[in-house]
Amino acid sequence: LHHVSGFEQVNADGYKQIVQTILSAASFATSSNEQKTILEILEPNAKVMEFGCGGGGFLKTLNELTSHGQLDLHGIDYSSTLIDVAKQRVPDGTFSVGNICERQQDTTTAYFHATFSFGVFFYLNSLDDAYKAIEEMVRITKPGGQIIIAEVSDAAKKQLDTEM
Repeated sequence: LHHVSGFEQVNADGYKQIVQTILSAASFATSSNEQKTILEILEPNAKVMEFGCGGGGFLKTLNELTSHGQLDLHGIDYSSTLIDVAKQRVPDGTFSVGNICERQQDTTTAYFHATFSFGVFFYLNSLDDAYKAIEEMVRITKPGGQIIIAEVSDAAKKQLDTEM
């Protein structure tokens, strides 16, 4: 979900449906043992980080899918070109160029309510890099916060779009 237009195989409505389907698949127990999706858990002004944000399509769509549309959006990507796209697409977001396998120097420990990564771990060079990225996601996410890592093949995305 990290390409400039989401992914080239689907239109904007298809992309939004795919994001909603993925986010609806994960549910979390609340303090009252109620099961809620991430879209139901994220409150206004919740701080959200995406590792491998690309052009910001996922973060923009996530914000649109919440009932309030008032998330504090942050993203990191290795591509300065895509970070420029993300800044245009999500002008109120905070975006930076960086390596998700390294400590984010400008990010406080336990700062984010939710941290996401979609379709990025596949591109990491080693299992050790994956562990480093996960450790950093854990470090920057608040205790009790949500971390969602998902890998969906391009073929599966295309098939899901066709089925919709």
